[in-house]
Order: sequence, then C-alpha cells, then structure tokens
Amino acid sequence: MSTAQRMKATRLTTLIALAILLPACGGGGSSSQSDSSPPPVTCTGRAELCADALLNSLVTQRVDFQYYAPQGAATEALHSFMGTLTIDRTVMSMSAGETTGRAAFPRLSVQFMTVGDILLPLDRDVILGGASDSWDIILSPGKVWSEPNDDGMTRASFPFTLVTNQWNEAHNGVATFLYDDANVSNIHFQVVQETALWNKADMWGVARAQYSPNVIANAAQLEQDFLDELGQRVETRTWADLSSDYPDFDDTAFTRNISVGEISASGILVDNTLYLHSSNSRFGPYPYPFEMRHGVFSVTKSSQAALTLLRLAEKYGEQVFDLFVTDYLNVTANHSGWNGVTFGHLLNMVAGIGDRFPDAGAQVTFADENDESSSTWTATWNPISRNQKLAAAFRYGDYPWAPGQIMRYNTAHTFILGAALHSFYESMEGPGANVWQMMQEEVYRPIGLNVMPTIQTTGADPIPIYGFGLFLNAYDTARIAQLFSNDGAYEGSQILHRSRTRESTYKTANSGFSTFATVPLATGSETARYLNSFWSFTLSVPSVCTVRIPYMWGYGGNFVVVLPNGVSAFRYADANVHDPAALALATAGIRPYC
Repeated sequence: MSTAQRMKATRLTTLIALAILLPACGGGGSSSQSDSSPPPVTCTGRAELCADALLNSLVTQRVDFQYYAPQGAATEALHSFMGTLTIDRTVMSMSAGETTGRAAFPRLSVQFMTVGDILLPLDRDVILGGASDSWDIILSPGKVWSEPNDDGMTRASFPFTLVTNQWNEAHNGVATFLYDDANVSNIHFQVVQETALWNKADMWGVARAQYSPNVIANAAQLEQDFLDELGQRVETRTWADLSSDYPDFDDTAFTRNISVGEISASGILVDNTLYLHSSNSRFGPYPYPFEMRHGVFSVTKSSQAALTLLRLAEKYGEQVFDLFVTDYLNVTANHSGWNGVTFGHLLNMVAGIGDRFPDAGAQVTFADENDESSSTWTATWNPISRNQKLAAAFRYGDYPWAPGQIMRYNTAHTFILGAALHSFYESMEGPGANVWQMMQEEVYRPIGLNVMPTIQTTGADPIPIYGFGLFLNAYDTARIAQLFSNDGAYEGSQILHRSRTRESTYKTANSGFSTFATVPLATGSETARYLNSFWSFTLSVPSVCTVRIPYMWGYGGNFVVVLPNGVSAFRYADANVHDPAALALATAGIRPYC
C-alpha cells in the first residue's frame, strides 16, 4: 500500500468514527442537528457537494441538481467500478410542511459496474424493501467522472426512484458519492420530484456506504447487452431542435393550461426521433431526464394489459378476445353476472359488473373507480396476494344490464383480466408458464426495453396489477407509442395482432363505447369514447377530414397521445390537468393529421 493509500485509508477510518459519533450527520441518525457545531467545509472547485463535504458527511441541505453532474474541469473517471455497493438504511430529512408515513431511505446491497462513463446498476427492476424499510426502489444508469479537487478519487452519481407496492407513486431522486479502487465516501441523495398528487414532498439525506470490489463473472456479456440496449434506443434531440426542425410547431399549444413546473416530463416522438420537452424538479432540471421513471397509473392499462392481450391474439388468434373469464378463473362472486363476460369486455370496461349507480341512464363513467368509501374498493387495492386481490375484486355486484353494453370504468376489472390472461397462457404453454415473462421476452425486449419495472401482487407467484403499476421513462414511452403507431409491428416483425391493434387505435370503423369523460378542444369540448383501453376524441381539418385521436390516460394528468400521422406525444404530471387535445393540437405544425 502506498503512502497516499495509507493516508486515505486512515482518513476514511477516522471519518467513519466521526460519523458514528455524530449520528445527526450519518445515515442512520435523526435529521436534527447535533449540539456540537460540525467542522467547517472547505469546498474547492465546486460550490456544493465537494469532496470535503461528502467525505465528512456534512451536506445537510438540498442543492440544485446541477451539482450531481460534472463541474468545472471534469475529466474521464480515474477508476472503474465493479462490485457491490451497500447503502445503510437512512432516516431522511423532510421538507417543511410536508407529511409522509415513509421517512427512511431503504437499505440496499446492489452490484454496479462501469460501462465506459456509465455507472450501471445490475438490478434495475423494483427492489423490494425489507420489513423495516419505508420504500421500494428502482435504480437507473448514472455516470462516473473525475474532478481535480476530489483527492484523487472518482465521482459518481445515479438516478433512482422511490416507489411503493400499493400505489403507482414515483419519487425521483439522485445519489452521488466518491470512490476509488477500494473505498467509497458517504452518499448524498435528494428526492425533489414526483408523480404523486397526494404526496408531494422533498426528501434528502446522507447515507453511510460500503464498497466491496469483486469480479462479476458475466461482466463482458452484461456490458454487451447494455450497449445493445443503448443502440436500440430512439434518437433523442432537444426541444429547441424540434422548433428548428419544424418551424410551424406550436409550443404554446403544447403547454396550454399547465405550467412547465407542474410537468414531470413531456415530449414528442416523430417517427424514430424523440424530442424531450422538460424533466423538471423543484431544484433545477433533472440531470438524467431520459432515465427519470414515472408512475403512469392507468397508462398501464394500454401499455401492459392491452399489449398483453394483443400479443396473445397474435400468438393464438384474435378469438382470445372472446374467451370467457369463468373458464380461466375461480369466480367467487355471489351472483351470476360474470357468466358471459369475456376478456374483451374487461379490456373495454363493459363487464356489466359494479355497485354504484345501477341506473343504466346514469351519466357516471367512473361510478366505482377510486371510491374510498367502498370496502370492496379498499380491499382490492391493499398490497395482497393474487388470490386475495381476486376475491376482493369479485365482491362487486351485478348491474341490471348484460355485458358489452355500458362502459363503467373500474381498474379492478383490468386486474381480473390480467389474472385471466396468466391462467389462459398457462393452459396453452403448461404449468408454470408466465405470461409476464413472455411479454418481457417477446414484446418489450425486442423493441429495446430490457427493463420494465412494475408493481406486482405479494406472496407466491406474483403477477402485475395491469390496471396501474408501470414505471415508464421517456425511452419506454416512445417505443410503446411507436409500436401502437406502427399497427403492432417493429422493424418488420409483427409483434401484436395487426387488425386488433388498428382497431384499438381507432383506424377502423369501430369507434368504441360512449363515455361521459370530457375532452377540452380548441373551441368547446366533447365526450371521449373508449375502446380496448384507449380513449379517443376527434380533430377536424375543415374541408379535409375528421380523425379520431387515441390516447392513454392515467390518474393525475398522465397522457400518451398516438396520432394517425406517425407522431406521438406524452406528458407525465400530477397537476390534475386533463387536456390530451393540447398535445395533439400542438403537432399540427409538424405533420398534417390526414
């Protein structure tokens, strides 16, 4: 060991001891300040998150996100990273005036490796927290680099998303630390952005960490797989490029009725090019905008449930839409209303099952949805096993009309559909066959989406919720929209059933079912229609055409609009601004609707 290495090891040992003596600054302690004043921070080369602050665990506040990225005369990383990073469970500081029952960053022990200047976590799915942890977490690729005032260590940061196993809320943060070939500094993290209308809170802290370097046996293959994934991603350009490439594009229409600060992320896909509008936080632009994951809520119904049924239709024939639920699930309802309900009925929300407003003339599209006064609704959305969730969902009553007639939106019906799809797939492929695994192998990965984090049921044989639960980033959104826009085909391969996909995106004469959900247009408004989990409204070009525009719609104001001209647009936000027409109207200057 060289003198410099011995000095560094001694310093780190001293700092760990100091952290133990000063728990207010350490990962496991309270967020309140110690009675003793901390030693002064000597920052050189950067205004925030300097080496002295990270090594001495002295960062106690939120900072602008620019400081999680290279500063000053940054150069390539001095060290590679390969091994296990363990982060202690850490009590987080919380923004004043905000409340949450979950105030601890979860304990993690995850392998990372560098691929060029990218810091790659080897587990990018939902990592479940332990019994004592407040959150589950999703890790995403970050970056490594060097700065001249970091004591010869390398600097790293990576984005992450705090999530729960019940609701589709997503709280986006970034963590940063220093490391060398054997040591790692404390980790500073902050979470100052979310898609969670009911829980908007800043969370931040300093966590103790340990680095255990080790050789990863299949590192070469993992690196190649990731490089292949990067190669499949859509081309990305800036919002300024969009205005330059398409001078007639109307930026003001794109953000009408909503402030940019209320938008988590938004963008427009033109063919294979994604123009990202913004990825915002309360402390500056998010440093990893394309990796930011969003709880998209009912956008999941189209991006997961519809995709699954359309893939099964391609594999086994479109008659899967007409299969009866009672042939594949043990329906425990105390009535006969489920007789005759098909997979297609559930996807279209026309099962004829429900409790509230049993009058067929009642104009209540969302009769049972989000009814917190209903014990059935509450029981259904507890984090429980597949069979427990099905038993709760089957407690809904029988409406006095037959299936296939009246649209009544109920997310529980999409979960029942998902469970039926799993049972059907097992019946076709044998015991233990898993339709969600098939979807990842045959749909998502072929279009370049190697990771598809989603909420699942608890216990043995978990399955996705299907009605909500996906955590999509901009790349995911673009590829899924593109797959629907291309009638279920990707690079010459027909992945989804073509005619049913065209039907779902309103390219056939089937205009779906009437609803009472209102869509604001340029002048006036209209009620949306619903078909195969896609909503729609019409746009008219005088003396030319009237076209129906399909869109995915998620709680809080999450939208993905798939136009018939090869252009798609998305907005993820939790401002309760429900204006999908704005996204479509803005694209008129890019390409005519028809």
